[in-house]
Amino acid sequence: MAGRGEEAQLGGFLEYMDRLRNYERSGVPRGAGTDSDDGFDLGRMRRLLRRLGDPHTHYPSVHIAGTKGKGSTAAFLSNIMREQGYRVGCYSSPHLLTIRERISVGQHGGPVSAASLRDLFDLAKESIDESIESENGSLTHFEVFTALSFLLFSRENVDVAIVEVVIGGPFSTDIEQIIRDRAFLTQSPVISACDTGIRSITRGIGRDYAKPYQSCDIFVKISGDMPLYVELHDVKLQLLGDHQRQNAVTACCTALCLRELGRRPDVVLLTETGIAGGTARSMPASSLRDIWTGAALGQGIECAGIGANPGDEAPTVNIDHLAPAAGTGKPAPMLIGCGAAPFSRDLIKAASRLLRRADGGGGAARGGLICVTGSMHMVAAVLQQLEQ
Repeated sequence: MAGRGEEAQLGGFLEYMDRLRNYERSGVPRGAGTDSDDGFDLGRMRRLLRRLGDPHTHYPSVHIAGTKGKGSTAAFLSNIMREQGYRVGCYSSPHLLTIRERISVGQHGGPVSAASLRDLFDLAKESIDESIESENGSLTHFEVFTALSFLLFSRENVDVAIVEVVIGGPFSTDIEQIIRDRAFLTQSPVISACDTGIRSITRGIGRDYAKPYQSCDIFVKISGDMPLYVELHDVKLQLLGDHQRQNAVTACCTALCLRELGRRPDVVLLTETGIAGGTARSMPASSLRDIWTGAALGQGIECAGIGANPGDEAPTVNIDHLAPAAGTGKPAPMLIGCGAAPFSRDLIKAASRLLRRADGGGGAARGGLICVTGSMHMVAAVLQQLEQ
């Protein structure tokens, strides 16, 4: 349950939001979704996000649309992704006790803290005020809070955002075609749990520490452009009912599609090592570096060199200019180092220090990901250097 005492930390944020037009309270206007004065203008939202730096473009997103079950599906999928170690941002509506319930971020599933929401609002207030003025006061409560959630996800450097999409009005009967049309334009897959290759059954109801659950089996076997396969037995769902089992199936299918999401390496260490002893089958470290750098830039990932070519003198690596400034939410650059075998201890130490700094120097660190080329012997050498 969200802490009611935390609401006092929000300061004037709630009063500010209460002054905005709120269709959740007044009801959706009859002309919503039409080209009229009552219609919802997506251009207004785009302009607000542009003022905030287009934060929604900084991470991949899953949009969950429909009439019922969106919140449950978002909760299932968020928990699956968190259990896999991803930093997840989840946005849904409405809420029960506090508006903070609509946003969760990081590897915990609780509501965003009042302090984080207050600080975020203080940061964005000037841009929001400018947008409200330029839009003649037509920005809504929902638009502003949605934009704030996207900004928070960007600053928290989430790996993926799970966003409940509100689609209503006269378009409801055509919702599936609208979703497919939008997905086609953005070259995004559409996930449906109604494929003939999907089966799920409820085996029984039980209790775990006085909490009821339904025990389910889920089978997914889909062939096509994006083949999906998994067998899950004795899945305990604390959300009960056949409809919740169907929501869980949708979340499972989506998680399978996201299994290639992956994590970008924090450090890439390249060396020239012959494959199976054959020098003719080795690739120069400098060529590997160019390939990795090009691929990183193609994905919009900033990278920085921390090592010289094999044979060159090992550089003195200064990590101070590589770590992002505190509180910016900007990810650290991906470090790419070339070195002769074995790697320079100074290079390894610099990479290790940067990983620890990126995790805040302690606490609930999520750990860094290091990619090493060469062989298992090279990986062993790097691990030994890190331990020292």
